[in-house]
Amino acid sequence: MSTKNYGPLTSYLDPDGRSWETTVFQAGKPVLSQELNLQEDLATDTKRLTRLRVSPSGWLSSSFLDASDPSAGIFLSSVSPNFIGVPPLLARVNDWNIPVNNTEFNGANVLDLGANPVGVGARRQDLVILEVWRRLIPPSPSTVGKSPAGRIWRDGNVKVAAADDLALNYADDILDPMVAAETTKRVQIQYRLRVIQGIDLYAYPYGIDDPLLFANSVPTAAALPDGVVTAFNYGNQSANVDSGLWRAGDGNPANALNTVDGYMYALPLMGVVRRNTSAFDRNTNHNGGVAFGGPSDRPDGLFYDVIDIRDIIDLRMGISPSGWNFTEVLTKNFNLLLDNQIRTEIGSTFPVGGGVDGHTTLVADEIGVLPGNGVTTGDTPGANFIGQFDAVRRRFSDRAQTETIVLNYTPANQSIPGATWVATRTITISPTALPVYQEAGAFNWAARAPAEVSFTDVDISYFWGTTLASEAAFSSITGLGGCPQGPLTVTLGTIPAGITNEPLIIRVTVVYPSGWGLTRTPTDVFVNSLYYNNPGQLPAGAPVLYGSTDGFAIDPPHREVTLTYRTVNRTFTTAPISTTQVFSPDRIQSISALTVNAVAYGGTYAPDESGYYINFSAGPALAPTDDVVFTFKALRPFPENDEQVTIYYEARQPQTTREALLGGATLMALPKYIPEALHTITVGSGSEDEAYPFPFQYVQAGGVYPTSVGTFNGDHELDGRALVTVSNFNASTGLLKLPTLVPYVPSPAEAKFDRTPGDVDAEGRTYFPVSTFGVYAANAFAQELSNPNRHKVLLPFLAELAGDTPWGYAGQLFMVVLSRWALFDKDNSVDFNSDLTQNTTTASVYRIKGNLLNRRSQ
Repeated sequence: MSTKNYGPLTSYLDPDGRSWETTVFQAGKPVLSQELNLQEDLATDTKRLTRLRVSPSGWLSSSFLDASDPSAGIFLSSVSPNFIGVPPLLARVNDWNIPVNNTEFNGANVLDLGANPVGVGARRQDLVILEVWRRLIPPSPSTVGKSPAGRIWRDGNVKVAAADDLALNYADDILDPMVAAETTKRVQIQYRLRVIQGIDLYAYPYGIDDPLLFANSVPTAAALPDGVVTAFNYGNQSANVDSGLWRAGDGNPANALNTVDGYMYALPLMGVVRRNTSAFDRNTNHNGGVAFGGPSDRPDGLFYDVIDIRDIIDLRMGISPSGWNFTEVLTKNFNLLLDNQIRTEIGSTFPVGGGVDGHTTLVADEIGVLPGNGVTTGDTPGANFIGQFDAVRRRFSDRAQTETIVLNYTPANQSIPGATWVATRTITISPTALPVYQEAGAFNWAARAPAEVSFTDVDISYFWGTTLASEAAFSSITGLGGCPQGPLTVTLGTIPAGITNEPLIIRVTVVYPSGWGLTRTPTDVFVNSLYYNNPGQLPAGAPVLYGSTDGFAIDPPHREVTLTYRTVNRTFTTAPISTTQVFSPDRIQSISALTVNAVAYGGTYAPDESGYYINFSAGPALAPTDDVVFTFKALRPFPENDEQVTIYYEARQPQTTREALLGGATLMALPKYIPEALHTITVGSGSEDEAYPFPFQYVQAGGVYPTSVGTFNGDHELDGRALVTVSNFNASTGLLKLPTLVPYVPSPAEAKFDRTPGDVDAEGRTYFPVSTFGVYAANAFAQELSNPNRHKVLLPFLAELAGDTPWGYAGQLFMVVLSRWALFDKDNSVDFNSDLTQNTTTASVYRIKGNLLNRRSQ
C-alpha cells in the first residue's frame, strides 16, 4: 500500500502497479486536485526510480578516498560530557538530497549520547542514525511540523536548536497574501539525527537491523524532535533496488509513524562504544574510568564521559553518483590494510575486567611468574601471560633474541668440590641450577625460560680476585646447541699462576626463540603502559638491589617489550685485564666514582657498548697488580623474584570479516577489479628487520590455513630478512609488487569461495580455504624469488556482493585478499589446491572504508 495522506480536503490516486505514464487533461473539464497530485507523483516517482538504479541511498563524502584519518568527515571531538560533534554531512535518502547540518549547533552537529552505562564490567554500544520522513505542513496559523516559533525547519532538520530558530529557520510563507486563505499545503522532507542506546553491533554490523530498534514517529511537538517509539522495525531495501536504504512502516499513512506515506526512512551513521562510570580496575573493570576534569585513571588516558575517535565505528555506506574508480578504491584500501589502518571490523578483549569493544582496543599482557615457580602475588586475572622473568632476558619479543648469562662458580660449589682450581677440572653448567651472578645462588632457570632456548657459545671468562683478573682457558666444551638445552660440560685447561679458589666468571651466550612477544601488534603505547602489580617484590636490598626501571620500551612491529632496571649504587674491586681495560661482572649503566690503588684515576674512562668492560684512555696505563675500585649502577634484566608486571597498550582488532557473520557461508563475489600484480612480503613480527614502507604489513594480510604440510602459530613465523631478491632486482623493503605472468581471470559472473565454521587462524583472521570455480581457477603466478624463503604472497581484488549477507548487501563493494603462506619456497603465486591437506592459499574478506555501494548502469 502506498497511499499518501495529503490532508482531509485533498483526494489522492494511488499510482502503484498501474504503469501510468501521464495524466491527460481535457478541454472544458475541471482540473481535479487528485489528478494534479497524480501527475506530480508520476513525474517524481519515475525520476526517483531511475536515479536510484544509478545511485542508491547513502552518504556522499570525499573522505572515503581522500583521507586515511578515520575521524575525517564524521567526528569532531568534544570534552562536554557524553557529547560528540559531527561535521556537516551530505546524504541521499530515497533520492532526496539531505544536507545534515545545524543539529543543536549552528554550523555543525552536536549529539547528546546520554548517560554512560553503570556498573563494574558494564559495556554498551550506541547507534546514531539519520531518520527521514515526508511531513504535511499546513500554513499558519497552524504550527504543525514547524519550529517553536512556527517557522519552517531549515533543510527539514527538526533538531535546529531553539536558540538558532530565528537565525536559521524560515518564516512561514505557505499562505499566499494575495488570497489570504489556505490554497495549498506543502510536503516537507524532514530529518533528525537520532541516538539509540544498547544496540548489538556484533550481531548486526550496521546496528539498524537490530530487532530491538524501532522507528520513532514524527515529532509530536517541536520540543520533542525524537517523536515516540512505534512498533515498526527497519528493513533494508535491497529488494527494492536500494541497498543503502532502510525503511520502516507499512505504507498506511494512518499508522503510528504519522508520515505522509506511512514510512520512515533511515541510514546508519556511526556506532559508539561506551565506558562505564566505575573507576578503572585492572582486575575487574577495564571498561571504566573517571569523569573528565581530573587526571585519568586509565592507562590510555581516556575518561568515561569523553568520546574518543577510538570509540567511533563508521557505519556509513558511501555512494558516488558518478561511480567509483575501482583502481583507486582497491589501491587505497589495500594500502590501508598493509598499514594496519583499516578500521571496518570490530572485536573485543576478554575477559580482563569486563573487556573492551571496538576496532581498536586496550590489551593487557603480563610478565611474571607461573604457578610452581613462585608465590605469584599480584597476578592480573585474565591478562595474556607472555613470559617469566628469569634474571637474563631483557626483551620479550616475537623475534629471536640473544642474551649473555654471567655465571659465578667456585671450587667448592661444584658437583665434585675441591679447595682450589686445577687443570682438567670439569664444571657443569646446568640450566636447572644456574648461578646467575647477581642472584643469591643457583636457581632453576630452565623452568622460567622458554623451552626452546639454546646455549650457543661460552665466551671469555675470568678468575676474579681482589688484585687479579686472569683469563681462563678451556680444554673442551660439550652440550652447546641443545633444544631443549641440557647441561654444558666445561673442562678447564691450564690454570694461571697465582689462582687458587677465586670465583670463576663464565659468560654464556643464550638464544631465546621467536614468538614470545606481545600478543598483538601495538598501535599505540602510553605513559602508563607499564604497571607494577606488586612493587614490594623489587626491593632495594640484596640480591635484587632495585633502584628504578631503566630502558622500558615497546617496539610495535616486532611486538617487543624491553624491560630492565637500574640497581642502587654498588662497589666492585677488581684488577685490570689489560693496560686499558677492566671487566665488570655486571652490565654497567653508569659509573659515579673510580679509583686505581685508592687514588682517583687521572684519565678518562667509560663503559663500552656491551656494558661489561670499562675502557681507559688519556691517562696512565693499568698494571696487573692495580686495585681498581668503581662505584656504579648496574643495568639488569628483571630477576625471578615473584614480581609481576602488566603491559597495557592499544591494538587493532583483526579486520577480516568476523567469524560470527561468516559462519559456514559460501561467498559469491562479482569481481570488479583484479590488478595484474602480486605482492610478496617477507617481514613479519619475527623478522630481525623492519619492512618498508609498511612496518605493519603482516598484521591484517589474510588468514593462514594450517594444513597437514605445516602449522601456523602466529605472525612471528614470518621471519624473513627485509632484503627481497628476484633475478633482476632486489630491495631491503620486505615487500615487492610483481607483475603477474599468469593473471587470475575469474568468470565475470562470480568468484566463489567456501569455508566451514572455525576457519580462523592463530591471529584471529578469518578465511575461505576453498575456491569453487568453473573454467578459471583463482590462481595467479609472478616471477619467483632468487632463493627459497619463507614469505607470504598476496593478491587483492575488488568485488561486489551478488546478494545480501549478514555483513553486507547486494551491490556493496568489498575487498578480497588471496593469500598464500609459503613455508619455504621461491614461488610467488596464489594457487588453491583442491586437496586441502596440501592447500596453503586462502581468500579473506574485508569491508572497505565507507562500505561503498556500486553505481549501477541500468
